[in-house]
Amino acid sequence: MRRIVRYAGRVDSVLDKACTWGLFISLGIMIFFTLLNIVLRWFSTTILWIEPFVRQLVFLSAFLGGALATGSRSHIAIDLIGRIMDTLGWKQVRSVLDKIIIVFCLIAVFWLAYAGYEFTLIELEYGKEEFLGIHSSVLVAIVPFGLLLIGFRFIYQLLASFVED
Repeated sequence: MRRIVRYAGRVDSVLDKACTWGLFISLGIMIFFTLLNIVLRWFSTTILWIEPFVRQLVFLSAFLGGALATGSRSHIAIDLIGRIMDTLGWKQVRSVLDKIIIVFCLIAVFWLAYAGYEFTLIELEYGKEEFLGIHSSVLVAIVPFGLLLIGFRFIYQLLASFVED
């Protein structure tokens, strides 16, 4: 089990670096193209694909940021019960509760990823070219991709929680 967690930890570390760099590059490209579009408006011109491209990068950035927040366990949480358990010294109960929460998060994330996959298939069949020759299904595929990233980070947390105990 420890070997699996160690391997998953390495993969998680690589994913963390990839998400960080992806977010950094995405933000840089968004800033560049947004500023370019503002400057071009001063000259009464524009490039039509910039705004939808930046919108898709914002969408991608949200999922990359979600994956980073999940990996660092800094995502939104209501932790009242956990704090009460820490105050009372119920470390074992808190550990079990954390595992149950991760399992429910995994179920929700993979259910949403499956729904995103189904939506991508529908978009593949009925979608159209959006901008720069990119089919809308490729853009919609950001949803299951991002959710699977988040899901893997939860899987690693769950596996690591058993080794930590």
